[in-house]
Amino acid sequence: MITQLMAWLKRAIAYPQAHPLGWRLLCLILLVSTVFALLSTAIQLLSDYRRDMSQIETRLEYMVRANREILASAAWNFDRGQLQSVLKGFLESPDIRYASFVDTIGRKMAEAGTPVVADMLERTEPVSFMTDQQTIHVGQIRIVATKEDVYSRVISRVLVITVTQVFKTFCVAILILLIFRQLVSRHLTALAQYASKLDLQSLNTSVTLPEKRRNQPPDELDILVDAINHMLATLAGDVRKLDQARADLAESEDRYRSLVESTNVVPWEADADSWHLRFVGSQAVNLLGVPLHDWLQPDFLKQRMVKSDWDALQMRCQQSTDGRFDHECRLLRDDDTEIWVALHAVRRQQDGRRLLQGYLINISLRKAQELELAAYRTGLEQLVHTRTSDLRQRNVELQEINAKLEAAHSQLYQAEKMASIGQLAAGVAHEINNPIGYVHSNLCTLENYVVGLLRMIQAYEASEKALAQDIRDMLTNYKNETDLAFVKDDLPVLLEQSRAGLGRVKQIVADLKDFSRVGMEDEWTLVNLADCLDSTANVLGPELREVADVVRHYQPIPLVECQPSQINQVLLNLLVNAMQSIDGRGTITLSCGAAANEVWLEVADNGSGMSAEVQSKIFDPFFTTRPIGEGSGLGLSVAYGIVSKHGGRFEVHSVVGEGSRFRLWLPLHRSEMPREATLDMAEFIDRHDG
Repeated sequence: MITQLMAWLKRAIAYPQAHPLGWRLLCLILLVSTVFALLSTAIQLLSDYRRDMSQIETRLEYMVRANREILASAAWNFDRGQLQSVLKGFLESPDIRYASFVDTIGRKMAEAGTPVVADMLERTEPVSFMTDQQTIHVGQIRIVATKEDVYSRVISRVLVITVTQVFKTFCVAILILLIFRQLVSRHLTALAQYASKLDLQSLNTSVTLPEKRRNQPPDELDILVDAINHMLATLAGDVRKLDQARADLAESEDRYRSLVESTNVVPWEADADSWHLRFVGSQAVNLLGVPLHDWLQPDFLKQRMVKSDWDALQMRCQQSTDGRFDHECRLLRDDDTEIWVALHAVRRQQDGRRLLQGYLINISLRKAQELELAAYRTGLEQLVHTRTSDLRQRNVELQEINAKLEAAHSQLYQAEKMASIGQLAAGVAHEINNPIGYVHSNLCTLENYVVGLLRMIQAYEASEKALAQDIRDMLTNYKNETDLAFVKDDLPVLLEQSRAGLGRVKQIVADLKDFSRVGMEDEWTLVNLADCLDSTANVLGPELREVADVVRHYQPIPLVECQPSQINQVLLNLLVNAMQSIDGRGTITLSCGAAANEVWLEVADNGSGMSAEVQSKIFDPFFTTRPIGEGSGLGLSVAYGIVSKHGGRFEVHSVVGEGSRFRLWLPLHRSEMPREATLDMAEFIDRHDG
């Protein structure tokens, strides 16, 4: 008996390794059954727990309701003995551990049992005594039940149900496992043993199930065996075809090898990552004069190839997108002489490895001819370069001189244009000054006449009562027709407005004269640059006020020695550019100040601004961002030349979408300017003449 038990125990221990599918099935059945058993047990225990708790609450409610009148009578009569007896009677019920009765002021009249602190269920009810006239509150009854007995009963049920469910589940699992082994597992084991012994010689042997069931229709296992037998027959035919294909392949390889060995092309194969040659044709021996096994050593190509050619080969391999590339390189013989080879390669995937396959061709003769031709071409190019270098240098010098002359011509053109505009403005101002003079004189005389006439009218009005009635009526009609009262009030206002308008005209004439400065185009003089800024803005007055609000921030500045007409031209260009950069209506801020021996003027706007690329070109001649036909591109270029001539400089700050700020710095005196800045156009032409 013990021997059989030990044998059964060994088979049970070895069962997971011998029948893994059955073991997994047993474990799965046990797991699923255990989960369902635990769930059903938990549901049943929860139902029992709720039922027991409901019974306790019902019992407490019944006990209070049944003994309320007895407790009320005993409390009304101060019968503590009867109260104590009733409370002890409560403790005889299951799960009741404590009861107490307190009067209306909270004094404990009786109690029974031990107070429960944790896991308790408590019920408190007021107690009232009813007399003939009224109901009187006499105290409060408190009954406490514990949940410990409920927990004990639940735990007992848990143990019983768990043991029962586990035993039932284990028995069902064993029974299902035995059925599965009899119907499926042992047949699958037989098939696995047959498959483990299968080889090419036994492909024609059919598979049979052990203990074939009689008089039963085919099931899934029979279908599987038939499919395996059909697969074995198919494999046997494929093996015969494979043997024939292998023989044909060997014959083809022999033919290919003989063809390759009869040419001077060297086939090769290498790892794509390390360039370690795995195969190379026998022609390689004649290529470098080294044995074939040396070619198959690691890093052979890297050691035998010129380093620069090796680096270029690696780069060419990495840059190849389709896996194909050609490269010409130099290989070293044992005597350190070089030979040129053309390397052709194709990248392939084979058995999960990245390979390079291709061929080598000796091209030393062709490369020698190419090098000789290249040397001849280099000599010709050097000769041409020598002959043309002087012409190129001369051409560069002529281009520089031509650019400077063109810039000077542009500046002269702009200066002459501004001079013409200044002369025209001065002529207009002079012509306007004459009529303005006698208009102003006539206006003063008219004012005196009006004052006298008004006094005379007042005198007539004072003596109007002494006139005859018909004359007074006639005068009254004249007053109404001419609206004399309104005329008397409006005449001083009209005279004052005319005087103000005449003053504005005189100011415009003065600004035109200051802006033009006829006869002072080339004269250096001391001026207040703030006045230049104001006169230039006033000349643009109507157009400027239509586009932007002008804000002035002026600091006290000293006089500056300069050519005022040219500075006015610079300021005019800056203001025009600021106006053109504003889309709609904006703000233009004019500022000035002094620092050390310099004075600065600034024109800022909140227009469209400029990008960094545009800022780098704004002072170039003929560069403009305006549409074709709307700008010459010479404004800032001429301004830059004038400022450079005065020994000054520009500071430009601009942000796209926020606006631009141009700040012009000028030295106080001409003596502080660099010598090159004070050259006039005649000196420039003399210096570059010839």
